Amino acid sequence: PSTSDVVPSHFQPAINEVLLEDINAFSSTFSAQIAQAMPGAATPEAEAASELITQLKSSKEDNGEYSSILGWTITRAAGGSHPHIGRDASWYPAALGAVAGRVAGPARYSLKLMPNDVLGYARTWINLPSTPFRLYSQQGIQEWLAGTPQMTQGEIAHNELTFTNKLAETLQYSSPLVEIDESLVSTIHGSTLNGLKFSFSSLPFAPNDPLLSGVTTKISTFPQLAMQASLSSLQLACNPAKEVKEIFISSRPASPYLPMAFRSLTEPIRNTWATSLSNGSQSAYWKWRRARPLTDFVPASQQWIEAFLQGWIMGRITGHIQLESRTDGVGGSLVKVYDDFEQDWAYFPKDLLGVGNLGVKMAAAGADNSNWNVPAALLESLMLAMAHCVGGNLEPVRAYQLVVRIGAGTDPTTPPVFAGLKVQPKSLAERKMIDPLVWWEAPTGGVTNIDNILDQWFKNGLHSAGFGSSIASIAEAKSPEERREKAVAWLSAVRERMVTLTKNGVRQATFAAVNREFEIATFLTLALDSVLGELGRDDLGSSIQINDMPPSIPPQQESPEETPPDVEG
Repeated sequence: PSTSDVVPSHFQPAINEVLLEDINAFSSTFSAQIAQAMPGAATPEAEAASELITQLKSSKEDNGEYSSILGWTITRAAGGSHPHIGRDASWYPAALGAVAGRVAGPARYSLKLMPNDVLGYARTWINLPSTPFRLYSQQGIQEWLAGTPQMTQGEIAHNELTFTNKLAETLQYSSPLVEIDESLVSTIHGSTLNGLKFSFSSLPFAPNDPLLSGVTTKISTFPQLAMQASLSSLQLACNPAKEVKEIFISSRPASPYLPMAFRSLTEPIRNTWATSLSNGSQSAYWKWRRARPLTDFVPASQQWIEAFLQGWIMGRITGHIQLESRTDGVGGSLVKVYDDFEQDWAYFPKDLLGVGNLGVKMAAAGADNSNWNVPAALLESLMLAMAHCVGGNLEPVRAYQLVVRIGAGTDPTTPPVFAGLKVQPKSLAERKMIDPLVWWEAPTGGVTNIDNILDQWFKNGLHSAGFGSSIASIAEAKSPEERREKAVAWLSAVRERMVTLTKNGVRQATFAAVNREFEIATFLTLALDSVLGELGRDDLGSSIQINDMPPSIPPQQESPEETPPDVEG
């Protein structure tokens, strides 16, 4: 207990809790309520409180009698003692001897005015039905706005203005604790899905009440979808027949967003990664970070992963995906993807989560000279690339997007249009024969009336940008049928190896002890089957050329990329 008028800090409201009255005004408000309860007091701040304390200590009514105060639980029994003095034992003289079992002894009394006793009496008083404090604490929002008979119209108008402003302030504090990158949301999802939609608990007003003007004005500035959802929730919550003491406002994004749009999630990742790069502690940063197999860890669907690997296989056959030696002294290789529409190369990030560099030689039959650990390592670092997309800039994931578009095609109504595979994918039952745990359908291709990159490669061998297949054995082919034959032979050898890896059953308990290619073996086998089916098309190379893709004029043939140095992958 303290005689200070300062409200202790632990009673201050939370940052997202808005009060209609300043909590620091509690002392003066409570003093006024005591004065109202003691109408005979000349000085409310002093004598009213003193009179109240006298009542609490004595349980005396205004008429001076110690009887029953309305609402109190203490009642003086007929012939008994003061309510706060308890008689624990009666005096009995020893001279009378033992009569009817009574034992001689002194009287014992206890004074019930210890701190806990007085505090209990005070709590009993403030909860009496007629006390100003009880009436004040039970007051609803409509009652608070209506004011008391003693209030002037100006004071009531001040209450109304305070409520309007405080409700709008509450809306601001109701935003999620996570911070959203609005520019990135607009880039990824479109501006119509931007913003937050708010939900309201019951409000004791009509939907068109001027007291809600502050909130409705603020909501009207929201993007279309968020504005409509928030206004609808506000109107449904209005019920002038229902009094309430508090209003709850919650919010959530107007639509589901990709995790990369949440700045509160991505910024700590970027900052910690930048620190690890600056002090050379990438290995320590990544140690013990991944607790699940790769295909469960990648922040994308199973279909997306399979589409990525389809695009990877197609890009390696045609030369759209290449490795080039790093020139920064680190060793290993960089991976780049050719963009047919922008007519330039998009690079995957050079700094990856789980590996220091890329490009491991393998002697296994049919192995890509970049090793199948490379696409696996790139998939593992997708999360890091997503975290580096800031303010609408998607360049860190551009290479990933290109590979998926190559593998699965794109919506023909949204340019640029990628054809994807045209072959009918295998049924789910056929796919389960590879791995019974496969539960997703194959990623479907894009439009069928334009060339995909395999059609152009089959016809021309070389791309108009001057590159050919990244696989040495395929690059040697001279005719379309020879290209098909060598590509099928390469893919078949790769598939045989992947089936062997799949049978080893890399699961939760063993993924950390094997190369990453084990973890994507099932997905690669499925993707290889789809590309093999595409190469088996009778009309391969006979589709209509897309209008806005550069013409394929075979220039002087380039040599396939050199085998990168033998480094850890």
